[in-house]
Amino acid sequence: RIRPCIEAAKALSLAWNKPLIPVNHLIGHIYANFLEGQDIPFPALVLIVSGGHTDLVLMKNHGDFEYIGGTLDDAAGEAFDKTARLLGISKYLGGALLSKEAATCIDNTIRGELPRPMINEDSFDFSFSGLKTAVKRLVEKEEYPTNVVACEFETAVVDVLVKKTINASKKFRAKSILLGGGVAANTQLRFRLKLEAEKVSIPVFVPPIRPGPTVTARTSILSIPLCTGAKFCACRERRSAFPTSRRIVSSTTGITNSTCFLAATSGTTPPVFS
Repeated sequence: RIRPCIEAAKALSLAWNKPLIPVNHLIGHIYANFLEGQDIPFPALVLIVSGGHTDLVLMKNHGDFEYIGGTLDDAAGEAFDKTARLLGISKYLGGALLSKEAATCIDNTIRGELPRPMINEDSFDFSFSGLKTAVKRLVEKEEYPTNVVACEFETAVVDVLVKKTINASKKFRAKSILLGGGVAANTQLRFRLKLEAEKVSIPVFVPPIRPGPTVTARTSILSIPLCTGAKFCACRERRSAFPTSRRIVSSTTGITNSTCFLAATSGTTPPVFS
């Protein structure tokens, strides 16, 4: 979905003779938490969970990020989608539908049946490919209803995400926790993360579940690393369509005092760049 957008941007840049500014979309996921005007204390521990990413990032200040850990194989959202296909819930992007199916499970009679990969390891990396394989074996037994398996899978993923995030926030003495990415809309993840963070007195900030066009536009503005003096790139320059959190550090210098950042967070009209 990202690559066609990149190609469209290149075409428009050439057609309109306008500069093309490369933007790491993960920054947009992070800064979506600032769109409600909350006073978020730093350092903040950020959990980015989407179809292509599962990353933990320490946000020391605006534009100052440190990559802590991430998935070694499947992203959490990808695991949700693949498991939805295994369960026959949906053939494409079925993560949200899997969660709806899981919500119909009144009693998870197989809690603990699926593994919680790397949950007790000291590192802050993730791995979900083995969990998907375990689900496949469970499905092949044909012993449990679909909603029960879906519930156990979702619980397993959330268990890992929440424990790793809380452990990282304590180790790095985070004063807040931020959630970003498509999987951030998962009800169980939002609830469990807030519940566990409350036990260690760390506030959790989550982005709007259904951001409208205005919010999306302002998030894009926040994502621009340098609103003035930004580095432009040639339309024929090859760039990764799926940037990793490791690249965030080198692409955010100068956000703090930029007029774009101030405009986007205050809700005023941002400057127009030619």
